[in-house]
Amino acid sequence: MSRLVRLTLINTISSGIIAFLITTFFASGTIGENLDGVTWVAPEFFLILIGWILGILLACFEKTWTFGIIVMYVSPFVLTPLIIFLISN
Repeated sequence: MSRLVRLTLINTISSGIIAFLITTFFASGTIGENLDGVTWVAPEFFLILIGWILGILLACFEKTWTFGIIVMYVSPFVLTPLIIFLISN
C-alpha cells in the first residue's frame, strides 16, 4: 500500500469520527433541546456528512488530495454554522 493511500485512510477514519460525533450531537438536539424524547430532533445536520463524503471523494485523486483532506476536517466546522444560520431564518 502506498504512502498516499495510508495517509488517506488514516485521515478518513479520524475525520470521520469527528464528523460523526459532531453530526449526531447536533442532530439529536444538543444538550437542552431534546424535550420530546425523539432521537433526531434536527436531522438536517446530517448534511455535514455529505460535505465529509465530498472530501473523501476529492482525496481519492492525487491532484485534489490536499484539498480533499482539508474539506474532510473543515466541513463539520464550516457547514454547522451555515446550517444553523439557514434554519434560524
